[in-house]
Amino acid sequence: MASKLFTFKGFLLVLAMLLAQQGTSRAAMVQNLRIGQFEDSVRIVLDLTENSPYTAGVLRNPTRLVIDLERARIDGFNPAQVAKNSTLIRDVRFGRLENEKLRIVVELGEHHVIRRNFVLKPHSNFPWRLVVDLVKESGAPSGAGAQADRPPGDIAVVSPPVNAVNTASPRPDDQSLSFEDLIRSVQGDGVGAIIRGARPVIVLDPGHGGRDPGAIGVSGIQEKTLTLQMALEIKRRLDALGKYDVHLTRSDDRALSLRARRQKAMRLRADLFISIHADSHRNPQTRGLSVYTVSERASDAEAKALAESENRADIVAGLDLSNEPPEVSSILIDLARRESMNRAAIFASLLVTELSQRVTILRNPHRFAGFAVLKAPDVPSVLLEMGYLSNPDEERLLRQPQYRARLAESVVNAIEKYFAK
Repeated sequence: MASKLFTFKGFLLVLAMLLAQQGTSRAAMVQNLRIGQFEDSVRIVLDLTENSPYTAGVLRNPTRLVIDLERARIDGFNPAQVAKNSTLIRDVRFGRLENEKLRIVVELGEHHVIRRNFVLKPHSNFPWRLVVDLVKESGAPSGAGAQADRPPGDIAVVSPPVNAVNTASPRPDDQSLSFEDLIRSVQGDGVGAIIRGARPVIVLDPGHGGRDPGAIGVSGIQEKTLTLQMALEIKRRLDALGKYDVHLTRSDDRALSLRARRQKAMRLRADLFISIHADSHRNPQTRGLSVYTVSERASDAEAKALAESENRADIVAGLDLSNEPPEVSSILIDLARRESMNRAAIFASLLVTELSQRVTILRNPHRFAGFAVLKAPDVPSVLLEMGYLSNPDEERLLRQPQYRARLAESVVNAIEKYFAK
C-alpha cells in the first residue's frame, strides 16, 4: 500500500513540474478552431503553434464562450466560417485586447457551462491544442441569479474556476500533458512500446459472421456477406496505396464477439478502427447512410468500469495499469479515451462529407450510441451503417459491386484526408 501511495504522490509531483515548465515566450498563432458536437456537450479545440496562457468563461444573454489568449494571433483562417458548419454555434468572432491579448467569442444557441478545460502538448501530427468542453445546463438561473450581458471588456466567469496553463497545482481533469507524458511519468521512459510505426495501422471490422447473419435484406441477402465484401474492397484499395498497414477482424464467414473485435484493434495498436454494418427498419421507405461514434455518456460509464476493474493489464494497449492506483489509471484512461473520441469525431466528419458527395445519407448522419465495439479507450473508432437492407432500392444498390466501389472510394478518401491532417 505504501509503495502505491508513493507512486501516486510521485506521479502528481511530475505533473506539477511538467506543468510549471510549460511557459512560452513566443507569440502563439491560432491555426484552426474545431468544434465537436456530442449528445449533451460541445468540444471547442484551438490548434496553436505555441502554448499560451489563457482564461475562459461563459456569459449569458446570449450564451457565449469567451477565451482570452496572451500574446496570440489568428493565423490564416476565418473563425466565422466555423459557425456555418455547426448547428449549435451561432457565431464566432475575435478581436484584439490590451497587452497583446487575443479574444475569441463563440456564441452558442443553448446555455452551456464549462465542464473542463486543458491543453494537450504536440504529438503525432497534432500541434498544441487548447480544449474546452462545455455541457448543457438544465434549469439555468433567471432574474437576479442570472448572469447579465456585459460589455466585451467586462467579462465575468460564471463557469467553474478557470486554470491558466502555468498552474503549479493541477487538477486531474485539467491536464496540460500529452498521453505519452502521463505514461512516461508513471512508467519511466519505456514509452516507445506505444509509439506508432511508420505506417498508420487501420483495422476494418466486417460486422456479424458465422451463426450471426445480421440483418436480412428483402431479397434474402445477409448483412454479414455485404459487410465482408465491403471490408475487402476497402482493404484492396488501401493496400494498393502502399501507405497503410490494414487488418481485418475477420476475412471469412466466422463469428466473433464484440470484445474480440475491439481487442484486436487494441492489440495491433490501431490508429483507426472502422466497423462496417448495414441496417434494417420497420419502415421500408427509410434509407440512407450514417456514421456512429461512441456517445460520451456511454463512454463515461465504460471508462469508470474499466478504471475500477481488477484486471487492468490490457485496458490501454502497450500499457499495464494493473499495478497502478485507481486514481492514476482513471486519469490515463480518461485522457486516452477523450483523445480517441476527438479523433473519431474528426474522421466521422470527414467520412460524412465524402459520402454525402456520392450517395444518399440520413439527415443528421453523424450519430452517437453506446456500441460496445467502439469502446476501445485508445483507438479512434467509428461504425459505418452502409444503408437499410429493408429498403428495396438501397438493398439492390448494396448488392452491386459498382455501388460498393463508390462507398469504398469515399471511405479511402476520408482516410487519406484524416491522416494528412
